[in-house]
Amino acid sequence: MTHARTTEIAILRSESGSFETQTDLVAVEQPLEMYIGQHEKPGEHEPFAITMRTPGHDRELIAGLLLSEGIVTSRDDIEHIQDSLVTRNMMGIGDAVKAWLKPGVEYNPQLIERNMVTTSSCGFCGRITMPEPPFHSGSGENDFFIQPDVLYALPHALKHGQVLFKHTGAIHAAALFDRKGLLLDLFEDVGRHNAMDKLVGNALLQNQLPFSENILCFSGRVSYELVQKAVMTGVPVVASIGAPSSLAIEMANQYGITLIGFVKTNRFNVYTHT
Repeated sequence: MTHARTTEIAILRSESGSFETQTDLVAVEQPLEMYIGQHEKPGEHEPFAITMRTPGHDRELIAGLLLSEGIVTSRDDIEHIQDSLVTRNMMGIGDAVKAWLKPGVEYNPQLIERNMVTTSSCGFCGRITMPEPPFHSGSGENDFFIQPDVLYALPHALKHGQVLFKHTGAIHAAALFDRKGLLLDLFEDVGRHNAMDKLVGNALLQNQLPFSENILCFSGRVSYELVQKAVMTGVPVVASIGAPSSLAIEMANQYGITLIGFVKTNRFNVYTHT
């Protein structure tokens, strides 16, 4: 099932003191209900979360969230993900997606269920526990090295791949690069954490984790939850066009991730594991 990711809205535009009625392309933000079930318990499923997201790649989104929440550690833990279904909820018409876990994969519904709706700006709102990473980058002392020119080229490659951002200006991006700066994958969403979950979920479903030979790059600021999600992928380098928060820096330092911010075509700041 496919849903529009943009919509046209009538607006009044002002320029140089004059006014004109025009149409503007706006990024769509809709709720997605997520559920978890197991095939040995047919008919039973537990509510997982409701997130506000840009429609599309919902299977990847729930897969990435399952990994970042520590419910699954590999593709083998997931039996099947049911495609999005149109549903009605407290915010009107939305979508629902259900992940079926394989027999033997244990989880505690009381620990994983969110206590509120997860907005497009919040990655860990409502969580009461933090998961342990299935793999991480270690001490930061490894053989992963990249040239400065590779980092200088990331902003252009990221901008070129941000199709929705070009049309709306209201979309975040999470991208995966190899150590030579080749763009491997990119996902966009109104929520930066959703874009990350879609990127990671796609890799999980294709058995392409960990990201031990890759660079993660974000289009905006790097907050704590993005680094936490990065830790779960085993990536050694996280770069961003924007700035990191203090807690993001602390976590990157703890888990051996080289965290780089303010990446431009001629400069960048290295905050951890130089």
